Amino acid sequence: LMDKIKRVLSKISTFYEVHFSAILLITMIALFCVQIFIRYVINGDTFYVFELSVIAFGWTSIIGASYGFRRDGKYGDGHVCFTVLYDLFSKRGQALLQIIISLIIIASFIIMMPATWKTICQYHINKTTILKIPFSIIYFPFLIFMIISIIHCMKNLVDDIKAFRSLVAENGKGDKAHAE
Repeated sequence: LMDKIKRVLSKISTFYEVHFSAILLITMIALFCVQIFIRYVINGDTFYVFELSVIAFGWTSIIGASYGFRRDGKYGDGHVCFTVLYDLFSKRGQALLQIIISLIIIASFIIMMPATWKTICQYHINKTTILKIPFSIIYFPFLIFMIISIIHCMKNLVDDIKAFRSLVAENGKGDKAHAE
């Protein structure tokens, strides 16, 4: 059952982060081309096209942020890391630091979730200037970003705990062998 849940969650996050973001990127490029055509060939207004391209860009950015929490190696290993302080720790210290960071991120996103939902609901009244799209629709992907990021961080946390236990076990065996 756990493996099935993991596969389903993986497929959902892969669709959202890889395929849907690709669709948005293609849409953004197409809108950019349409905007050029309308502006220079037809000599018309492009405010609505610009508004849609800005929304597509925002959604692509938010999706990219959740993609950065992945550590599966298939599509990459997440965000760029600056490891100056991290490299000062031992392997066990690094594993423990990863656990602490994952816990902080998970806790922060869970704490932010109710306020995020409330904000999204409140913005349903406000609409964009040209197309009158409710801002709640524009901001909704942020909630999805938080949920998928929490899922990635929980998976990372489980992996980090396993790595930490493995390092502790290896270190314990080394201490016993050294004592004999």
